[in-house]
Amino acid sequence: LTERLRQASEHAKRNNQLLALIFMDLDGFKHLNDNFGHAVGNNLLLMVAQRLRQVVRAGDTVARLGGDEFAVIVGGLPNMDELETVANRFLTLCAVPCDIEGRQHRLTASLGITVYPFDNADPETLLRHADQAMYQAKQAGRNRYHLFDAEQDQLAFTRRQMRDRLGEALARRELELHYQPKVNLRVGKVIAAEALLRWRHPERGLIPPAEFLPLVEHDDLIIDIGEWVIRTALAQMAEWRAAGLDLPVSVNVAARQLQHADFVDCLHGCLSEYPDLPDGSLELEILESAALDNIAHVREIINTCQRMGVGFALDDFGTGYASLTYLRDIPADVLKIDRSFVRDVLEDADDLILIDGVIGLATAFRRTVVAEGVESAEQGVLLMRLGCDIAQGYGIARPMPAADIPAWVAGYRPDPQWALWADTGWEMVDFPLLVARYDHVRWVRQLVEYVEGAPLRLGEHELIDHHQCRFGHWYYGQGRARYGELEEFAALEPVHIAVHELGPEIARLCAAGQTELARAGIHHLLALKERILDGLAVLQRAVASGRPAPIRDRAR
Repeated sequence: LTERLRQASEHAKRNNQLLALIFMDLDGFKHLNDNFGHAVGNNLLLMVAQRLRQVVRAGDTVARLGGDEFAVIVGGLPNMDELETVANRFLTLCAVPCDIEGRQHRLTASLGITVYPFDNADPETLLRHADQAMYQAKQAGRNRYHLFDAEQDQLAFTRRQMRDRLGEALARRELELHYQPKVNLRVGKVIAAEALLRWRHPERGLIPPAEFLPLVEHDDLIIDIGEWVIRTALAQMAEWRAAGLDLPVSVNVAARQLQHADFVDCLHGCLSEYPDLPDGSLELEILESAALDNIAHVREIINTCQRMGVGFALDDFGTGYASLTYLRDIPADVLKIDRSFVRDVLEDADDLILIDGVIGLATAFRRTVVAEGVESAEQGVLLMRLGCDIAQGYGIARPMPAADIPAWVAGYRPDPQWALWADTGWEMVDFPLLVARYDHVRWVRQLVEYVEGAPLRLGEHELIDHHQCRFGHWYYGQGRARYGELEEFAALEPVHIAVHELGPEIARLCAAGQTELARAGIHHLLALKERILDGLAVLQRAVASGRPAPIRDRAR
């Protein structure tokens, strides 16, 4: 444990991340062990250890220190909010009853946490500090966690104050909803909007939800806020409908709210106040993780709500822990592709493949798919070609106050590039043509990074021989077999050869220390890259309109 803690500390320092050491002690274990025997106690320790191993990531460490004491090293934390999520997850996990020999045994845990580099100590001292914090958690009432140092104690106090202030904000009507339109790219129409929470703070102005919702994620206040959001969205839809605008709205529902015992009754009460709204007006967006604790219960809730005319969407799909079984068992109507995949889809082949996979899953399970985070017309074109027609994002519209929505909808005009692909399909046999773009961009990027000081990650043959790079493998293999008779395909070859003539020269200049000349070469290389990308776009349009069959098939 000490050696792993040392290594994790060095990694956290190198990557400018936080490292948490969690010291955990089971509350009431001695009493259970004395009353039910050591065999029951040992089985319980095994179950707790297995649970801990199931929730930590591959790079984290779980250790048993002795008796009922455990230590967990959690690295790669971007901020303290993430640490709070991890700590609460451990507390919830330990509070789940353990079934041993047909008897339910209930325990809780006290956690002491110290955070590196705020606590910039050696491994032995970090462990001692975490142990001290654990005893403070015990003294504060057990079944909780405590952060070690005074600075972090002050931060925890500040967070509690912020929670209290957010409760006041709800009562004072400082919360408001903004709405982001969703459009059908293929037909060029606005089809819905997502309601997004904002806090109009008297001193700080408009605060986005990421700054305050995590504070109440595990607090009952999130249930009250969620009910307010649903009621406000329903009232807004009714107001728009009375003015002649029928616009369905989706709202985000927290896991704690969804699984609350009164959720269905509360939702029914909200809907009954607006009987004129048609079925399908309201959609509830839930995170993948919201259903993990009790899939059967969540499935029942969704089915009941759907019978009431309420739709469901799985938000941020692909970022959580979903499996095919989970997707099968949760009857959501919509899968939303997370913006983190869409953001770099024009530059990262892995994101392209992930999006294609999500769309394939949605099609197989007969779900609608929606892409978040669309910021450019080109992203929209690519999504349409992959089979995703519904999108939202800053490239379409930013979230806006409800009063601005009617005029925006009336004046909406789709991007002209989308109309060019509106009546065009895309066969998956042509998917490698889309990936070819990324292979070329990757090759150029690695050479640019080399000139800027990074190691050269291109092999000699991949650098010099235009047949041996990944783009070349496609061009002289699958590409030539399928598109070899198209003049748009042939036009790519001389430019690609020029790229491989210039690339080795840039690498030679850089290796010789002639960095300025190498950078000048990069300028010309980037111009060639754009010619390749433009040529690929022309070829893709030709393919979409002409549907070329492989040469060997035409020969038959």
